[in-house]
Amino acid sequence: MSEWASSWSLDETQQQALLRTIATIFFEVGQKKRALDTTVQFLKSLDDALSASDAEAIVKPALLAAINSASADFKQRANLFEALGMQRLSGDLSALATLLRILCDGSVADWKAFISTATNEAVLKANEVSAAVIDRKIKIFTLSSLAADSTSSNKTLSFAAIAGALQISEDDVEEWVVEAIAEGVVQAAINQMNGTVTVQ
Repeated sequence: MSEWASSWSLDETQQQALLRTIATIFFEVGQKKRALDTTVQFLKSLDDALSASDAEAIVKPALLAAINSASADFKQRANLFEALGMQRLSGDLSALATLLRILCDGSVADWKAFISTATNEAVLKANEVSAAVIDRKIKIFTLSSLAADSTSSNKTLSFAAIAGALQISEDDVEEWVVEAIAEGVVQAAINQMNGTVTVQ
């Protein structure tokens, strides 16, 4: 993009228009990862607040793409969340941005508080976001965060600690660890006898 901008002698406004157009096209043809990357570039190029039309045309599809992306696509979600920065979003966009924040650095408790309101539940339904899929992502993300935190000090997590963080039964811990391993977000070994997970 920067090569195009310099070779075409585009000013800042023209560069933003080009990024807006490219992001829109990527969304239209189903290239969601490329659309997200371009949307992040567009948002970072802004000096002012988003226009209402840009928020609806570009930010909403980007939020939905990031929210619905695979569990392992954490970096893209975090990049979009950071690029949104201090943008003031309203209505559905505000709720979706809150959900993105939860997916980036929230907890299972944050998610449960979010989904407990009828307004947020309605936003998810209106935008065809599955609460069950988000619940799974939050739990995988939380388990990944626990594993990352454990590598610096204690590499062993108890089933009880995992169950508490994920708000699940200890009987379900092994299933969630296996899912996180399958998603590629955790490398760990399960010791059923001791009720522990060793992060590798």
